[in-house]
Amino acid sequence: MMLVGVIRRIGWSYLLLYVFLGVTGVLGGIVTVILSALPWYAGVPLQHVVSMYTTLVGFGMMGYVIYQYHEALGYQVPVDLGLERGAPQEDREDARPQPSPALSEVEVLLREDRMDDALEKLRAGTA
Repeated sequence: MMLVGVIRRIGWSYLLLYVFLGVTGVLGGIVTVILSALPWYAGVPLQHVVSMYTTLVGFGMMGYVIYQYHEALGYQVPVDLGLERGAPQEDREDARPQPSPALSEVEVLLREDRMDDALEKLRAGTA
C-alpha cells in the first residue's frame, strides 16, 4: 500500500520513470547479448561495465524523481551552501551578498516611512 501512495503523490512522472527504467534495462540486456559474441575475456568485463552503468543510470533517474517530488513525498532536502561548515571564514563572509551602501540607506529611509526620499535615492542611484 505504501507504493500506491508514492505513485499517487508523484503522478505521471512515476509512469514515465518506470518506462525509462524499462528501456534502460532492455537496452542493457540487448548490449549484453551483443557482447556475448565476443571472446569471454573481452565480453564478460564489458558486460559488467554495461550492467553497472545501466544500474547507475537507473539509480540516478530514481534519485532525481525523489528530489524533484521531495515535498509531495514528505522529505526535507538540506541545503548546504558551505556557509556554516567546511569553508574557511573568509570564504563564508565573501559568499554572502553584501548590500550596497545606497540600498542600505534606502532601507533605512523606508523604515522611517520616508517613501519620497527613498524613491529619490533609488532614482539617483540608477541614473
